[in-house]
Amino acid sequence: MVVSCSSCSLAFSTQSSLNRHLKSYHNVLNNIISYDYKVWNSKCNECLCSFKFIKDLRNHLIEKHNYQVETVAQEFESLEDFNIWLSTEEESNNVQYVKARGQKKDVQYYNCNRSITSKHDKQSLKRPLKSQGSCKIETTCISQIKVDNNKDKILVTYYKTHYNHEIDVQHLRILSKDRTDIGVKLKSGVSVSRILNDIRDNISGTQLKRCDIITRKDIHNIKTAFNINCEEEGRRHTDDVISIDLWIQEQESCDTNCVLFYKKQGVDMGVLDKDDFCLIIMSKSQ
Repeated sequence: MVVSCSSCSLAFSTQSSLNRHLKSYHNVLNNIISYDYKVWNSKCNECLCSFKFIKDLRNHLIEKHNYQVETVAQEFESLEDFNIWLSTEEESNNVQYVKARGQKKDVQYYNCNRSITSKHDKQSLKRPLKSQGSCKIETTCISQIKVDNNKDKILVTYYKTHYNHEIDVQHLRILSKDRTDIGVKLKSGVSVSRILNDIRDNISGTQLKRCDIITRKDIHNIKTAFNINCEEEGRRHTDDVISIDLWIQEQESCDTNCVLFYKKQGVDMGVLDKDDFCLIIMSKSQ
């Protein structure tokens, strides 16, 4: 792994060698360590180097490139108050943050949802892309929220400025309250077309929200999440196995039963294997 001196651009094979160089030639004990552009996810597009931590990239941009980073300090009485503030901030600015995993309870970080912060995120980019592209930007954004949870107060440092991407509503998740509202309407029998038309008719202002661009696919996903019956699509349940069982029960109770034979998976029956599925139907006209 190659590391570079930010003062004279000399390259070193190890960080310890760089540290000795900094102390001997530049009289520097603590310095932001920059690496080759391909090494870490936190990448500077101005001088094509990378950093191990988001905070190092942010400080580098401020110190070396005079990048203006808006920083906001907040104080809350409880985590509940913080979460209310966070939801309001996300909705009003069309941004979203994801809590980093594997952290101490007293200090937590929330990273911009566009950031790649792990190898798992990189693996997810290998899946087929959505029509709007992936929400991940193959690097990290410097916008971050640090939450210091002490016994008396919740102290928040909010680095509001984003980097390496534009603010795009199509890469946001639908807010929980909007998903719930749509789920309630679907359960009440409101059609998908009516829901979409109402959303389009109620768009106001110049700034679009994620809910304003909801698609039929989004509503289908909400149906699945809320386990809403999809009768208009010929399904009795969002789970296909349960849906078929319910349909078979309907057929058995009617005079025009078209089911000649039915075997579901997991049941031993005749010459068929336990994992086999078989459904034979025939109408009167046949």
